[in-house]
Amino acid sequence: MLSEQRRQGSKKNGQKKNPTPFPQGVSLLEQIEEQYAGQWVLVEETLWNKSGQPLAGRVIAHSQEKEAVVATGVQYRKQHPDVQLFLFYAGEKIPEGVVVLL
Repeated sequence: MLSEQRRQGSKKNGQKKNPTPFPQGVSLLEQIEEQYAGQWVLVEETLWNKSGQPLAGRVIAHSQEKEAVVATGVQYRKQHPDVQLFLFYAGEKIPEGVVVLL
């Protein structure tokens, strides 16, 4: 009964439960890529796999214009020199019909 009251109290206060095991504002890169499809995204990395590749992070900036995101990243880096940043395009990497020769 106590837990039921707590749940109702949370709903009354407008509080949502965080559906992920991460702190608020941190998401898996797959989720970020879906949310910001077709945009450049700058992420502060917060979780890495054993190989050191980012798995999750906090979105710092996003835009269809890469230059705007890079400029934000430069300023953010000055204020937070110790964080790991990851810039990527959240969308189709190689357009359909394009052939890449290596």
